[in-house]
Parts: sequence; structure tokens; C-alpha cells
Amino acid sequence: MIEEALSFYANVSKKLYPFIIVLAIVIAVVALQQATETKISTDYHGFYYPDTQGMTEVRILDSEFMGVDTVDILIEADRVLACDVLEEDVLDMTAEIVDTVSIVPGVFSVSSVLDLGKTREEIMSRSPAAIARYVNTARQYTIVTVALDSAEVPDRAQLVETFQKTVAKVDTAKGTEVTVAGGLTFYHAWEEAVKSGFATSLILSFLTIVVVIFFVFQNLITAVFIMVPILVAVLAAFGTMHFIHIPLNFLTVMFGAITLGLGVDYSIHLVQRYHEELERGKENALNIAVAKIGRNTIFTSLTTMAAFSSFAVAGLRMVAEYGLMSLIAISFSALSVLLFLPSFLVLESKIRGKSFDLSKLSNTLGLRGFIPNMMTRLSEISVKKPIAVIFFLGVGLVLIFYGMSQIESETDEDMWLPEETPVVKANNVINDEFVKY
Repeated sequence: MIEEALSFYANVSKKLYPFIIVLAIVIAVVALQQATETKISTDYHGFYYPDTQGMTEVRILDSEFMGVDTVDILIEADRVLACDVLEEDVLDMTAEIVDTVSIVPGVFSVSSVLDLGKTREEIMSRSPAAIARYVNTARQYTIVTVALDSAEVPDRAQLVETFQKTVAKVDTAKGTEVTVAGGLTFYHAWEEAVKSGFATSLILSFLTIVVVIFFVFQNLITAVFIMVPILVAVLAAFGTMHFIHIPLNFLTVMFGAITLGLGVDYSIHLVQRYHEELERGKENALNIAVAKIGRNTIFTSLTTMAAFSSFAVAGLRMVAEYGLMSLIAISFSALSVLLFLPSFLVLESKIRGKSFDLSKLSNTLGLRGFIPNMMTRLSEISVKKPIAVIFFLGVGLVLIFYGMSQIESETDEDMWLPEETPVVKANNVINDEFVKY
């Protein structure tokens, strides 16, 4: 039944391939428009369901009490050029920073070492405990703490950018470096990392897959046509993400690569079978390929969706959204390949470009026949020495399970961003050098 339906659709693709190709392009364009509207959210409030125990109280604290959200401005002095942060010009710069950030919308209060005094002598006359709140022991660092009125705080990313631009306008004292830090800056840094990393990873994975497919089929048109339906699936998935109001976060951002990876697997099987049937001289090569491989694609996609859909019942909202979007992305991947790739194969047969002979490159790299020979050798070993294979497999599983038992849970926010990120470096200094943190 399934094979007959797929064979029928193959006939439809042969007759209506121009219309189907145009339809794929239209879907891609519309989906791209929706996908660009998808929001990025790394606010931990959105990681949990509203009724999660404790989260109601957290939201009340964050929204009803002033000073819960803070921004820290770290001032670092070069010990050679500026001696320490209590130099007169550094204190003048600190005063300018305090005055400048005090007028930023949403600021409730600003505290700094100037609360202890205006000169080195006045500051050093205070108790060590009071000084340690604003200046570290070596007097290399000082912080300006900005408490925010949560009810008046605008978009967090916009707020952090406002602080960064505001502080950048202040003339820095010689030998000093000023960095906007604190919890809100982590959210902003995460969002920027998710945004840039998402786009870069998608482009890189797309180009890498095209290169690999070109190496396999030795035809650029074939490589491009294979990727078009997968690209449609990726865009449609992200467009759906915007439509059902699921934001990009640490997990949902990954299903773009999942869609590319699974979609290209489905496509390669279909194209390879189609070319094999053509080499055998079959006039209905497309029907055979779509019927046979299409059926397998449906079953494998269903099993994969079943596995990923289990995340949808997770207690953590972020994980559940990842499961839902993976389910959507995988289904779109299979559907796009089955609906659009046959039409592109028809078009390929009509405009088939030049095939490149890459045998010399394969010989140079030592790859020609390497994989078939390796798999043949492994098969022979498995048949002749099954006990030895089972033994080594068992030993490997023991090591794997032992390693799994040693895995530790880690939710330290520092590990989510590269250590060289200015925000991470600044927050590490604050956490290590100042008593109240």
C-alpha cells in the first residue's frame, strides 16, 4: 500500500516537477521570513514551566522588589601604568561612570567605592570589611554595582547594550580597563553566542555536507539538488518555531543541525538507489527508488521521532520544547525529501551537468577501495571469530557503562561560554576577589 502510493507520487513528480519545485521555493521563502522573526531567549525563567515549584516565588521577587537584578561594572588597573584603582584619575573616572549610569532608565541605585570617600585617605580610613565590598585586597580591581528596578527594566539585551554604550563614552583613565559584567550580561552574552553560533554552524554544516556529497556523486548539480529539500525542511522548522512561540535557546538551536544531518541521510539513500536503477537500464527507476527507499524513510523517521518525542514529557520546559521541535524538524525532513527530491531528480536527469573524475584524488589520499576493503575485512573477522568479537564488545560496553557512571551534573554558568569572553573573565574576577560575592 505504502509503496504503491509512493510510486504514484513518483509519476506525479514526473509530470508536475516544475510546479513542485516552484512550490518548494515558495515554502522556503515564506518559512525564511517567519524564521527571521524567531526570538532568542536565554532567560532562565523560560526554562521552567510556570507551575514549577519555587518559580512563582522567584518571579515575584524579580518583578516586585527593587535591586534584585544588578549590573556590575568592573574597573581594572594595570599595576605598572595606573598603580591601583585608588589613584586620583581612576577615582575621577569612577565618579563619571556613576553619574553616567545613574540616568539609565530602570536604574534604582548605584554604589561604588566613592560611597566610602572621595580620596584615597578617606577610603582607606574605613574598615577592611567595608573596603572589601568595592576594592579587592591588591587594589587592582574595583566595582560599581548598579541595582535595577525590575518593574522598569526594558528588554534585557537592550539594557545591557545601553550600559555597554554608556560606559564606552566615558574617558578611561590611563592604564585602566572597564567591563560591564554581572548576571544580566551573561544572558546577553549567551544570546549573542547562540545567535552567532547558530548561523555559523548551519552555514558550515551545509557547505561541508555539499562538499562530501559532491565527492560521493562527483556532480555539483546533484549535490546542490540533494540539499535544496533539506534546506526547505530547516527553514520550515524554524518558521514553525516562530509560529508556535518557541524561542531559540541552548537546546532548540541544535535541531537545525539535526534536520540537516537526518535529511541528507534520507536523500543520499534515495539518490543512490535512483542512480543504481538508472545504471540497470530501468525506465521506471524513479518509481522504484521512491517506493523502496521512501518506505524505509517513513519507518526510520517514525522511529527517530519516537525517540526524540520522549523529551516532550520532560519536567524542564526547555528540554520539552527541544523534544517537540526535534519531532517537528525530523518529520519535516522526511516529508521534504519525499515530496520535493523526486522532482529535483527529474530536473537533474534533464540538465545533468558534467561529472568530475575524482579517482586521482582518491588514489592520492589512499581512499579508493579503502572503505569496502575495511568492511569486507571486518565481516570476515566477525564470521571467523565471533567469540572474540563478542568478547571485545563486552569489554567495550563495560568501559562505556563505567564512564557513564562517572558523569557529573554541572550547571555552572561559567562553563557555557568560552573562558576568554570578557564577560566571563570579569565575572570570574568579581567572584574571586570581592567578599560579598
